[in-house]
Amino acid sequence: MVDPGDTAVAPARGGPDSETLGPNADALPQGWVVIGTRDWRSVWGAGAQPFFLSLVSLHLINIAATFAADGVPVVVTIGTALALVVVTVAVAWVARTRRWPLAAVSLSTGELRAGSRTVELASVDAAQIGVLPQRRREPVVTLRLSAGGKARVEAFLRDRRGATLTDEHRLVLAEALRRTSIVLPVSPDDPKGRFTRINFPGHLDRDEAVATALRPETADAHVLGAKRLYQR
Repeated sequence: MVDPGDTAVAPARGGPDSETLGPNADALPQGWVVIGTRDWRSVWGAGAQPFFLSLVSLHLINIAATFAADGVPVVVTIGTALALVVVTVAVAWVARTRRWPLAAVSLSTGELRAGSRTVELASVDAAQIGVLPQRRREPVVTLRLSAGGKARVEAFLRDRRGATLTDEHRLVLAEALRRTSIVLPVSPDDPKGRFTRINFPGHLDRDEAVATALRPETADAHVLGAKRLYQR
């Protein structure tokens, strides 16, 4: 449920470069701001999700065909198959939104809200970029933040239509990220972090997270860069 003070983010394309706007933190919205929007098409219409849904649908249709072969009326079998597909998608959607709620930040209190949980921005210690490819369209870009095991959220920096956050809300997210304690993870087997980019592809440090929030198009380089390092 969204609080009355929440400000929903309307996706927008174009506009002036966020980095040139440069208002100080006090000039930005200070109440709770929900970062980005999310619809089922952004979640299920990109990456490997359509393939997964196709497999599930074919499996359910096969079950329905088995029922039809046993003498169950065709209308009943088709209706059952469609109902099972809808239920499967709905359950997966609820599970996804509960596991990764949309990020909401309050600059005035320095807090991050993840569903019903609220934590200090300073406790956020990890950021990971997600790039979901699409056919004939720009990839969907998500930024996932976590605060240990206490909270985790995601924000859609670019949706399936190519729309990005408004300049104002990109600046709010960037300012919130500056107040975090995000660092790159380090493997116990690589204490000096020489292979961090390979061991943890897509993970960002704080400066990279801020830059990606301001310029979502740089997300592809973070993910592809790790692959190139691995191929060398």
